[in-house]
Amino acid sequence: MGLSRRDLKGIAGGVAYQFNCSTSYYAFQAVSGNQPYTVIDLLRLRISPRLFDVERNRILAGMCQRTLLGAIRKWPDLKLQRAEMHIDFDLARLDGKGIQVTVEVSLCDELGRFWIGKDSSYIVIDWRERTEGV
Repeated sequence: MGLSRRDLKGIAGGVAYQFNCSTSYYAFQAVSGNQPYTVIDLLRLRISPRLFDVERNRILAGMCQRTLLGAIRKWPDLKLQRAEMHIDFDLARLDGKGIQVTVEVSLCDELGRFWIGKDSSYIVIDWRERTEGV
């Protein structure tokens, strides 16, 4: 069975899942800064808003970028025009232990077609770790 660009949806979902597995610091920042979302440009490795653009977060974003770029090498003719990760923190449902986080990775190829993958997870925030040494 050959490669199909439909497989890009699965790759996008895999990157979303990878991000959500290690997103506790982003979640802590979202709650502490009352910021319900962040966007990461996976091609240029830009994080916005600035609250989230810190070294620790850039490391995780870079890991996701490398995963994506490594996976798309299977398609030598593919030219991604955009690769964005949108992360939503459900601040309204914060329960004191953690928060629901939804990650959507959107890929746009040179033909203008979009391939979207999502992951949603409950992220436990270790408040003791975040407040020690403050």
